[in-house]
Amino acid sequence: MKKLVILLSICAINFAICAPAKKVVEYAKPYRTISSVEYKRADIKDGWVKKGSAIYFGVDESQKPAGKFGRLIINKKGKFAFEKRPNKAVKFFGYNGVVSRDLLVKGDVEKTRKNVREKVAMTVAQGYNSVMIWPRTFAETPEHQDMVDYLIAELKKNGIYVQLRLVSWNIGQPNYSFERRDEPKFRCLMCDPVWLGYWENSVMRLLTHKNPYTGMTLAEDPIVLGVNFFGEMNSGYDRLMMNIPDVAPLGEEKWRKWLKAKYGTIEKLNEEWKQKTPLKSFEDVNIHYRERAGRPTSDWYRFISYKHEKYNKFCRSVIEKAGYKGLVWEGDGSRRMSEILPRGTTSDIVPIDIYYCHPRGGWGRVGNSVGQESAISRNGSYVLTTISTKINDRPLIVTEHNYCFWNPHVYEGGLLMPAYGAFQGFSQFLVHVNPVTKEPKSLDAFGAGGSPIMRANEVLTYLLFFRGDVSESKKRADLVMPKKWFDESKVAKFPMNLNQASVGLMVGFAVSLPDLTRPQALKKSTPKKADIQFAPSGFASIYAQDWFTDVERSIDGQFNIAKFTKLLRERKIISEDNISDPANGVFQTDTGEITMRAKEKLLKVITPRTEAVAISANKSELLKNLKINSTSVDGCIALSSLDGKNIPESSRLLLIYTTEAQRVGTVYSAPEKNFVTLVKTGKGPICLKVGKLDALANLASDKNFVMYPLHSNGERREKIELQKENGVVKINLDTSTLQNGPTVFFEIVAE
Repeated sequence: MKKLVILLSICAINFAICAPAKKVVEYAKPYRTISSVEYKRADIKDGWVKKGSAIYFGVDESQKPAGKFGRLIINKKGKFAFEKRPNKAVKFFGYNGVVSRDLLVKGDVEKTRKNVREKVAMTVAQGYNSVMIWPRTFAETPEHQDMVDYLIAELKKNGIYVQLRLVSWNIGQPNYSFERRDEPKFRCLMCDPVWLGYWENSVMRLLTHKNPYTGMTLAEDPIVLGVNFFGEMNSGYDRLMMNIPDVAPLGEEKWRKWLKAKYGTIEKLNEEWKQKTPLKSFEDVNIHYRERAGRPTSDWYRFISYKHEKYNKFCRSVIEKAGYKGLVWEGDGSRRMSEILPRGTTSDIVPIDIYYCHPRGGWGRVGNSVGQESAISRNGSYVLTTISTKINDRPLIVTEHNYCFWNPHVYEGGLLMPAYGAFQGFSQFLVHVNPVTKEPKSLDAFGAGGSPIMRANEVLTYLLFFRGDVSESKKRADLVMPKKWFDESKVAKFPMNLNQASVGLMVGFAVSLPDLTRPQALKKSTPKKADIQFAPSGFASIYAQDWFTDVERSIDGQFNIAKFTKLLRERKIISEDNISDPANGVFQTDTGEITMRAKEKLLKVITPRTEAVAISANKSELLKNLKINSTSVDGCIALSSLDGKNIPESSRLLLIYTTEAQRVGTVYSAPEKNFVTLVKTGKGPICLKVGKLDALANLASDKNFVMYPLHSNGERREKIELQKENGVVKINLDTSTLQNGPTVFFEIVAE
């Protein structure tokens, strides 16, 4: 026995010596640890938003049930409308994540249904009239399927519509592996008949299943606004080829066939590709040629857009077989100009998934990095890349969006995307992910329910976009892109030059596709003629990772935004008093409602019912009825009427003051090239950076006003008397001294 112990000990020592040492990751130092000095525990209260509170919005009873006005269509102005009311444009405000894991209580149908009813009621309370449902939420178990069926019936009853992703990654193929989750996407894109069969079987099962609570299939039910064939099908081709090299032969085979059809002879290809060593046949082309700058890589992405069109046409034939007659959206995962082409020919709607400062290296875990720059200081870059995908004859929907934590400027997200989205006439916003939660305890890169800042951003999205406080531009500049340009361009593989897209910070902006065959759903769409047209010039560089791409910078080409702005004035597309000065980062919309001063990191919105500003610490700014004398920290301050009246006549208003959310104990690395890495996740409570706000509000002169800080569920807290100075209401806040801790919502009411 003693010999055995000695032998085991020797083996253990040898294993310790031979085993690889645990990798120690070194991050940039000194570390920054979130403390309770500048961050105080946020007033986050469990429970749903209370009916009648200042942040309860509801869904108009006249809109219930969902589908009462028939299918969603695209009307003659290129806007969403219902088939029974074609002249009334409609917009949608929604989110991803309605099918939460915690809704299903295994073995207890009644508790599950109670959870579903509560979730839907809360969705209504926060003003959402649409949700995204992903196919992975439809489990094979009868219990889970019953929950989803019941959920759809409850959504329908409450006037909430559904955008439906038919496939996200698993298409029902045998031996599915998440590690090879990109394989179904690439094989379907290449139109592999076996994998198209898997896709068809999965989709037919989804669309033709009869819901026992509605008596309809999803194919028949007008609750479905539109269907997506494959989530982000057009993103990450380079990554796909690197991660699953054994599918490269399929890509090579299809590409060679396309190249032969395009060039006819190998001699012509050699000439166009400027081959120093001529290829002897098309069989000599391998997948690595896609990495060569110039014509080869341009041909690769044009080939990809061609295959995407072919795939979309196949998918349309399948959903028609299933009996679906509604709208289709496809191409949400890329801002490459080459992808405008398949959207233009086969997608009824322009969809886009967009994030500002998406974590690099993963989904926001330890070791991932997040950029720290202000989006405003970059001329609203992620807004520009969204605008750059817009086509002038159809709606644009933002199918996923978020301004990702732990960027310190998340407060900007409440103004940037919703304000410019309203100005550009977007038709839907779907935040990612789940802003509706009974127990808001999480604080992560994407969670919109646990972060007080994201909750406030969603309230501003409701007010500025869905309620319609920001006006849509009545002018439009079209970037004209004929099919020949896509076929011949060497830069179509890139996103649009952001200097060109920045025209959308001043006037309505869209791409014009003059000679393409449009989808049947757009046959009545005849939007007004553009006020000005111009041609593509230059491009932007791109960063790609798993399920995400980010446009980083512009390579200008010949486009001069300052000269173009002068031309807009000369043609009276913007007025003489419009203060836009792109060379100095100043952009003002033709409506005068939105002004960006990028170098100051300032964005302000002035409308009759809402005034708001994203502003740096210790700065002052005059709006119209709101004056910010100072804020001790960077943040967003907004004042919005809640009783339908303009701000100076309103008796009930909502004040929003957002700064930064953090969790005590979280540890970050020092910045490296404007990126900060998460070193350790904090275990402390969710906190808000405390701040002091000194502001003046021009409110009804014949009334006295008081202010109530609000719990996260909308309930009023302690009363704060507001004083007047020369008839103007003084707002002096120090959120570090509030009785129940800092909050982002304050209700101002006349007594």
